[in-house]
Amino acid sequence: MHDRRWRTFSRRGVLLPTIFFILTILALFAMQYSRWATYSRALAYRYEQSEVARRLAEAALDEAFARFCFETGKPGSTVRKLLIDNEKSPGIAQAVAVPVILAQAPDMTRGLTPDITVTVRSVDFRDNSPTPKNYPFYGKEGVGTLGFTAVVNLLRGSRRVGRCVIERHHDFKVNAVLLGPRSGRPLRYAQSFLLDYALFVRNGLSEFRSTNGYTLNNDYLNFTIMQDGATSGKYGKIFFGGTDNQNNFVFLNVPQALQNMIPPFSQTISLTDGECGTLWPKLAGQVSMAAELRMSNVPAWRPSFSPPLDIQKEAINGLICCAANSWEGQASIGVNLLSDNSPSPVSFVTAANAHLIFEGNVRQRFLYYDEFQFTKIGGQAPPAPNNCIACLPLAAAQKRGAGPIAEQFCQGLKTLETSKGNLISNFNTDYLYADASAKNTTFTPPPKFLDNASQIVVNIADARLKPYNHINLQVRTLQTQSELQTLGYLDVTKGELRIRGILRVFDDVVFDKPLKIIGQGVLIANSFYLREKLVKSDPANDFIVLYAREGNISIDTSNEIDAALVAINDNADGRVRVQPGKKMNLKGMLAADYLDTSAWPSGLAHVIHYDPAFQPADDQYQVNISNWITFMRMTEDESANNS
Repeated sequence: MHDRRWRTFSRRGVLLPTIFFILTILALFAMQYSRWATYSRALAYRYEQSEVARRLAEAALDEAFARFCFETGKPGSTVRKLLIDNEKSPGIAQAVAVPVILAQAPDMTRGLTPDITVTVRSVDFRDNSPTPKNYPFYGKEGVGTLGFTAVVNLLRGSRRVGRCVIERHHDFKVNAVLLGPRSGRPLRYAQSFLLDYALFVRNGLSEFRSTNGYTLNNDYLNFTIMQDGATSGKYGKIFFGGTDNQNNFVFLNVPQALQNMIPPFSQTISLTDGECGTLWPKLAGQVSMAAELRMSNVPAWRPSFSPPLDIQKEAINGLICCAANSWEGQASIGVNLLSDNSPSPVSFVTAANAHLIFEGNVRQRFLYYDEFQFTKIGGQAPPAPNNCIACLPLAAAQKRGAGPIAEQFCQGLKTLETSKGNLISNFNTDYLYADASAKNTTFTPPPKFLDNASQIVVNIADARLKPYNHINLQVRTLQTQSELQTLGYLDVTKGELRIRGILRVFDDVVFDKPLKIIGQGVLIANSFYLREKLVKSDPANDFIVLYAREGNISIDTSNEIDAALVAINDNADGRVRVQPGKKMNLKGMLAADYLDTSAWPSGLAHVIHYDPAFQPADDQYQVNISNWITFMRMTEDESANNS
C-alpha cells in the first residue's frame, strides 16, 4: 500500500511540472503568434495604405499630365503661359486640377481621408540648339523639361497614416508655327518664314530664263493669285529667287485688261522735208515731204489684232524676231499675280498694294510703240490708213528680209534719235509690276534670308536656305505613313488629320480620302500625293503645312486644299505638280524650287487663295510635351501610430 501510494504521488509530481511546462510553452507560442498576427496585420495595413497612396499618386500624375497636355493646345490658357511666357523662370510651380481622381479616391481609401495635390514646374529651358554650335532659336522657341509632382496624404482625422510623393520629368518643346506682323525680318532664323509668301519660287530667275519666259507668260495657262481674304498689311508676298538686284528681273506681259497700270505716255513729233529725206533717201530732193512720228505705251498682249491695231502686231512680231535673248522673244499673256475678289482685277493693281506684295525685281512689260505716217507727199495728203509704218530696229528689218529701203528707213530713225528722242518701237521692261513710276529699281526692302544658324544666305540656291530646319524642335519622327494612324494623328474613319507642332515622316504620304485639318502644325514627308480635299475645321485658326523634303507634291484633285504646300527639297528641284484634267484649288500658299507651270493642265482656272490665317496679330506658338518619362523619384512616409 505504502509503495503503491508513493508511486502514485511520484507520477503526479512528475506530470504536473511537465503539464505546466507545456502550458507555458503554448502560452508563449500563443503570445508570439498574437504579436506576429498583430505585426502582420499592421504590416499588411501599412502596405495597403502605401500601395493605395502610391496608386493614387500615379493616377493623379496621369490625369494631371493628360489635362496639362490638353490645356497646352488652348490659346490663352495659363498652361501655355507657363511654358511660353515664363519658360525662362524655372522653379515656379503651378497647381494642376485632378477632379477625376479626387472624386474616386474615397472609394479606394476605406474610411481614410485622401489629401491629393499635383503641381508642375519648369525645371529648365534652353533657347538654342543643344549642339556644339548652339544655333539660336527664334523668339520663345526652345526645348525644356517639366517636373510633375504628386503628393498624397492619407488621413485618419488629423493624423497622417500614409504618404507618397512621386515626381516625374517630361521633355517639352515650343515651336513658333506662325509669325506676327513686324517691321522687318527677324534677327533669328524663323522656321516658318515661307508662310509670309503667297508664292515663293526659289529658282525663279533661272527658271524664267531657261523656259524663255513662258513660266510666267504663256497662252495655255490660266493662273491667278487671289488675296481676297487679306487686309492691308497682311498680304501674302511674292518672290522669285535671283531677282534681288536691279539687273536681274522677271517680267509679265501686260494684257489689255490691265493697261491702266502701264505708265501713260503719248507723243507726236512732226518731221520736216529734210528729216523725211533722212528716212527716205531715194525721195530726198525728188518730192516735198512732211510726216509725223506717233509714240505711245500699249499692252504687250492682246487676244486679237485688227485694223488699225495690225500695225502694232507687225511691231511685236518684228521685235520678237530680233530679240537678243530667248526669254525676250515672246509676247504671250502674263499670269495674274495681283487680283482680289472684285469682278475686275484692275482695282487691285495699285502702287500701294503691289509694293506690299512683291519682293525683289518683278517688272511689267509693255510695248513702247512708234509709227511713222506721211502727212504730205509732193503737196498731197496720202491715202489713209495704208500709210502707217512700224518703226523697228535695224536688226528686225534685216532678220525679216525687208530689203534696202526698209533698212535705210531704220538707219535713218537711229540718226534722228540723237535730236528727236526715242523713235524706235521696243518692249519696255523698265518699270516695276505696279501702276507706279518706279523705274530701273526693285521692290523694297530687298528680301534677306537666314539659315538655321541665323546667318544671312547670300545665294538663294544655297542648300542652307531651308524651312523647318531645327530638328531639335521636331515633335516626333515616324518611319511610315501607317504610324500616323497608329499614333492617332490620322483617322481615316472620322476623316480627321490632327497636327500640333512639327512631325516628320520618312515616307511618301498619300491622302486619298477627304480630311478635316484640326490643329496647327507642319507635316514633313518625302513626297505628298493629294487625291482628295483637305479642309480646315476652324478656318480662322487651324492650318497645316505639307513640306516635301525629298520629292514633289502631286495634286490629283480639283477639290479645295486648305494647306501650305512647300516643295523646297534637299535636291533643289522640288515642284508642285497638277495632274492632267485637274485644276489647282489651293487655299494657303505655294513654295517650290521650280514653279513648272508648263506641267499644269491648260484650259483650266488654277487659283491660289492666300490664307490670311498665316498673318496673325501675334506670334503663334505650339507646345508639345513628350509622353516619355525622363526621370522619376518616389518617396513614401508612414506614421508610427497607424494601427
